[in-house]
Amino acid sequence: MDKSPSLFKRVLRPLLINEVETGKSVWYPELQPRVYDRDPEEVFDAVCAVVDRHPRWAPESDNPEQMRLDVEVRTKVVGFVDDMVIWVQPTDDGRAEVTARSASRIGQGDLGQNARTIRELLEGVDEYLKA
Repeated sequence: MDKSPSLFKRVLRPLLINEVETGKSVWYPELQPRVYDRDPEEVFDAVCAVVDRHPRWAPESDNPEQMRLDVEVRTKVVGFVDDMVIWVQPTDDGRAEVTARSASRIGQGDLGQNARTIRELLEGVDEYLKA
């Protein structure tokens, strides 16, 4: 049985949810963990660099041993604060998997902002690792 939301709920999703996680959000099935053919430490460094370069993202804490980064995200227009957690995990074959969760601190719906934040992160890491 298909577990994707109905068309009605997909239209309303920006008003209904305020937390998105790669690979776990029925609302955003296209947002999957990203696997890189790189050493996990190198990918964690790339994640940190992407976060540091972003004008509205501020690292709150990092744990290099666990390859976890907690980030405070300010939205562009209104300046709401969201929380993003990023993990880099080694895969069984030595590659690196990046997962992320972004959640609004207030409100019932996020107008799609948390999904946009995760997309921006993953696209930034893609671009950084191309260089």
